[in-house]
Amino acid sequence: MSGWSSIWEKPVKLGEVEVTFAGAGETVELRVPEKEATDKAPMDRQAQWRTVATAEDTSEQAVLTPTEEVTSRYVLIYLTKLPEVSSGRYVGTVNEVVVTQG
Repeated sequence: MSGWSSIWEKPVKLGEVEVTFAGAGETVELRVPEKEATDKAPMDRQAQWRTVATAEDTSEQAVLTPTEEVTSRYVLIYLTKLPEVSSGRYVGTVNEVVVTQG
């Protein structure tokens, strides 16, 4: 499992998050910190984040729309399944992330 995170100066209301991959087949989660009023992104353990959107077995592009209204300074794009590119070799590549404010 791997991830990508982003930080803004102040909390923003999240709209859609569009993720473009190099290939297809990832399962990806959009996560925000469990505690909203945090001064830094929690990076100690997964339990510090909550999942607000999921896309399974994606094409080369996934649009993650939060299932609830979310305001945060931090987002985490978390890959929970990577496509197998050859026997026993799994690779997921994020080419671009576009975050739209809600």
